[in-house]
Amino acid sequence: MRSDAMVAQAEAYENLSRKAAMTLESATVPAGTVLANVSVRNANFPEEAILGAIRRGSATVVPRGSTLIQPGDELILLTTQEKSLQIREWLTEKTQ
Repeated sequence: MRSDAMVAQAEAYENLSRKAAMTLESATVPAGTVLANVSVRNANFPEEAILGAIRRGSATVVPRGSTLIQPGDELILLTTQEKSLQIREWLTEKTQ
């Protein structure tokens, strides 16, 4: 990505975060939860959350629809401050 596009994205995030009370959150995906071993496409993220990146070990993965979310992945999410706790609870929900 060109540097001017990166700057524009950073400025857009800053403006959005001020106006909509947005926050960046990170959460680790435990084994046996609803997101473990599920593709991003099938993860059914709440409307109030945007998955921006996945930290996997020392690597940072740009998520695509086919990216598999693995136990131990750290998800970097943009969400509203109001929904932050609810989304954290959803991320750790155990599978049936």
